[in-house]
Amino acid sequence: MLATNLQQLRRQHQLSQSQLSEILKVSRQMISKYETGQAEPDFTKLIVLADYFNITVDALIGHTPLTITEQPRTDGKVLIRSEITTELTSCYKF
Repeated sequence: MLATNLQQLRRQHQLSQSQLSEILKVSRQMISKYETGQAEPDFTKLIVLADYFNITVDALIGHTPLTITEQPRTDGKVLIRSEITTELTSCYKF
C-alpha cells in the first residue's frame, strides 16, 4: 500500500522521482524501489514524506484512507532528522 500511495502522491503533485529523491536525500533509484515495493523508507523518511505531502503517516502507509486533495507544503520546509529526533524525544522517553 505504501508503494502505491507514494507513487500516486508523487504523480498527483507532479514530482519526478529525481525531485522526490532530492527532498528525501536518497537516490532516484531508491525512490523507484520504494514505489515498486522492493524497499521501504525508514521511519524518519516516512515522517518527512507525510510532512511534505501534508498527510498523516497512517494515510501514507495505508492504515487510514489516503486523501490526495491536500496540497504539499509550499513553505519549502520539511522536518530534518535532528528535528524529528528532538520531537520524538520530547514525546517519548527512550
